[in-house]
Amino acid sequence: MASTYLDFAGAHVSLIVTLRYILWANIPILGRATDYFTLSNLTCDYFHSLDSKDWNLLRTLVAPTLRTDYTELGGPIDEAVPADDFVARASSVMFGDPLLRTHHLLGASKWSVDEKMHVTGRHQVRSESRILASEGSKEVSTESHRWVVVTVSYAKVDGAWKVSGIAPKSL
Repeated sequence: MASTYLDFAGAHVSLIVTLRYILWANIPILGRATDYFTLSNLTCDYFHSLDSKDWNLLRTLVAPTLRTDYTELGGPIDEAVPADDFVARASSVMFGDPLLRTHHLLGASKWSVDEKMHVTGRHQVRSESRILASEGSKEVSTESHRWVVVTVSYAKVDGAWKVSGIAPKSL
């Protein structure tokens, strides 16, 4: 009778190779886990800055010019909006209302390389928006939930990854 042999060491190596492929196969210019994690953290920080209304943080995360496309959400498309204008818009019309509370939950992400030093991430996002009845109140007057795929462009600017474009699409 033949015996069954489980090669846990081989399985371990196979798992490492598989994880390495998952992390780096679609992002050949990154080549290091630190760049992958930097982009992931940048994405998380971007949405956190909107939810926490931390406009100074947002300003540090975006490139000097951004391409924005909010047509799927009823907004404009801008091919080259200056960073200061983008932050001003986010902090007023889009997310600046003191009665507005948002929460963006990130799901799976898919990464692709468009050219050297330019990466595109497609992120599943579930967002919740609540408008409070009045300042200081916890009573919610309006609540909405949205499921979107947000395409975010990233570019290296002066050696640091920055958000260079954003295009949410409702599901």
